[in-house]
Amino acid sequence: MPDALASVEDALDIPDDADNEEIADAVAHYREHHPVMNRLAGAREVYIESEHTTGNSQPSQTVRNVMQAVNEGKRCLLVSREQTARRVHTTLLKEPKGCHKNHSVDGEQRFYTLTGDVAIDGEIITRPGSSDNVWVYEESSGEYVLRDDNRTEHARFENAEAIFEDATAYPMGGDRSIKAPIIPDYDTDMLDIIVVKEDAKTPADLFLYRSDGDHVPLDMLATDDGEAIQTIADDEHSHEEPESEDDGGDIVDALR
Repeated sequence: MPDALASVEDALDIPDDADNEEIADAVAHYREHHPVMNRLAGAREVYIESEHTTGNSQPSQTVRNVMQAVNEGKRCLLVSREQTARRVHTTLLKEPKGCHKNHSVDGEQRFYTLTGDVAIDGEIITRPGSSDNVWVYEESSGEYVLRDDNRTEHARFENAEAIFEDATAYPMGGDRSIKAPIIPDYDTDMLDIIVVKEDAKTPADLFLYRSDGDHVPLDMLATDDGEAIQTIADDEHSHEEPESEDDGGDIVDALR
């Protein structure tokens, strides 16, 4: 589950017995009079993922929550401190999205792993080898590969579904549990990063993240004609600043 859910019910009031025309009129009124809310949430609940400042980070859980929101047709707001917003952007929105950014093997994408074990038909799958599970997508073969931290290969799969269905692909024996990978699949246009500055005291002090650093105050998202401006997607390829090595690290470290 996400850290929070936000509803637009107070702004978008649709009676249970409304017909199609009444629903369309209500949505049009909502979009006209609440363009910022419509820009951030659409006409449904919006998922909110907040920065996690203490304890162990769980980037895999954040990626899963983002996927859940987007796959349900809901937008997702990622609330971050200003000093970590760029790293949140890098981890979740820059390719390879939702993957480790410090994986050094060319032609591979390394996935985060969930806390749960791989189980097929109710049986927990195990393997031999060293402790860490390293799940990667190998571009040259188009296959998903399971290794350990000694680079010993344990299994290969032609598609992601087979990881959770084909028990015969895993090695026999061993007592190492296999943590399931989270394979990111989401539309980045459904995500926004909300920047919370150090001295923020009111909603007017919140900003929508831009990768060029020129963050947009939320109360300025709507233009004079009532349209809500876009930011991240339009900005992605034209105003990019070079990412430092630290900024490009695995950082949903701040999110869960």
